[in-house]
Amino acid sequence: MDDDGVTCADALDAPADSCDLVDEAAGPRSFELGASFTLGSFLKDRARVLAIAAVTMLCCAAMLGALGVNAWGCFAFELVLAAALGAALFLQYRQRRIFYQELSDTFAGLENPSFLPEMVEEPRFLEGRLAHEALRRAVSLADREAAVYRDDLENHRQFVELWIHEVKTPLAAARLTASKVHGAESDMLRRELERIESAVERSLYYARATSPTIDYELKEVSLASLAKTAVRKNANLLMECGVAPTVDIDPAVMVVADASWLTFILGQLISNSAKYGATTLAFTCQELDANTPRGRTLLIMDDNGRGIPAKDMPRVFERAFVGENGRSQSAATGMGLYFVALLAHKLGVTVDLFSTEGQGTRATLTFPHDRRIYLRKLQLTESCERQRLAGEGQPTTCG
Repeated sequence: MDDDGVTCADALDAPADSCDLVDEAAGPRSFELGASFTLGSFLKDRARVLAIAAVTMLCCAAMLGALGVNAWGCFAFELVLAAALGAALFLQYRQRRIFYQELSDTFAGLENPSFLPEMVEEPRFLEGRLAHEALRRAVSLADREAAVYRDDLENHRQFVELWIHEVKTPLAAARLTASKVHGAESDMLRRELERIESAVERSLYYARATSPTIDYELKEVSLASLAKTAVRKNANLLMECGVAPTVDIDPAVMVVADASWLTFILGQLISNSAKYGATTLAFTCQELDANTPRGRTLLIMDDNGRGIPAKDMPRVFERAFVGENGRSQSAATGMGLYFVALLAHKLGVTVDLFSTEGQGTRATLTFPHDRRIYLRKLQLTESCERQRLAGEGQPTTCG
């Protein structure tokens, strides 16, 4: 397929509320110590002290000369003073250099900078101790504020989930009532109820995806089964839009994911295809570089819809971006692909979108095999542990 392509990570270079993807304004995770703390910069910072020392040495030389001390005596005295000053400055420089080097190296290697004060030894010089204490207090305050923020997010997530579960009851009752009504009004009512349910479901997954707590379960699931489930959940929309879906995936193909999250992601992609002119929708899969560290399984979804204009491709995963196609529909929110990117990132799945305007769109979800190997090892370890606890001395299948 000759088309333009974009990856979630390309379009969303980070969001606390995007593909998290990475810190949006994050700069380099280290600083160049050599450029910020050199012997030259250290001496330049102490230029006034050196100037005072030089004037003092000249005054001492003049006084010694006035007292009758010969030139060699004055020179020896000045040499001792210069050596003492140089030694003192060198010790100061070395202490600070060691501290700042450790600070730089530790900071560069930390994933969480809040551990920095605990990882860096408190320096022996006064300014360093004051800076270390200030850093410790600042990190402590930031940690407390972050904890409050996480609690607020968790409370909000719980409130949203509670609200959604409460809303589902009247929605179910409305569905039951609508099923007893026949005719065009019944179909219209059913479509509107499905739209409400879809919006409620998006709210639920957004609350879960932006929560600081992990609210999903990774396990091996059948790719074919998930694709068929997503098609069934969107069957009414597909029929109304005249889309013919096909799933050509071996039932034995397994990937590591959360089944409900992945079904929701596929549902958003299916909805986009149906809304933007597709009449065919094909699910296939490929396995690449099997039995290697780069092994991965690709879930491929092809449609023959109107495609996405090339100028819109770099921004399709951005929050609330509707693009040229979206502006042609008053109900477009620009949130569908944003949710896809956000949840896929949480699951460790790479999303790629390829499209040619007027020909169609291909969406691919890439599942790395290394997590599948890890999960199988974890399951084997847990199985062996259960066998061990079941009885010492009993034969087991563990190596």
